[in-house]
Amino acid sequence: MSVKAALFISTILLTVLPSNIRTFVVMDFFSNNGISKSNENQNPKKEEVDDEKCPSWKPFSCLNGECISLHYICDGSPDCSNNYDENKRLCTA
Repeated sequence: MSVKAALFISTILLTVLPSNIRTFVVMDFFSNNGISKSNENQNPKKEEVDDEKCPSWKPFSCLNGECISLHYICDGSPDCSNNYDENKRLCTA
């Protein structure tokens, strides 16, 4: 990806994304020169963080250090590695 394309995409991201994730996206984008060097940050559903310190865009704590978006809770598919998001106590019909 050319530098010009990277700058264009980052400009779009800065205008579209909420302010609390702008820095994360741009820093990751430019630290890799627009090329992903690993699978790091490739899964948009999960992010390793300390328990109970989830970011606003992934506010649900799996109680094991993972955080996921609210729309993944009780969707019939476990998204937390400990299956906490599909816990019967949380998912009542």
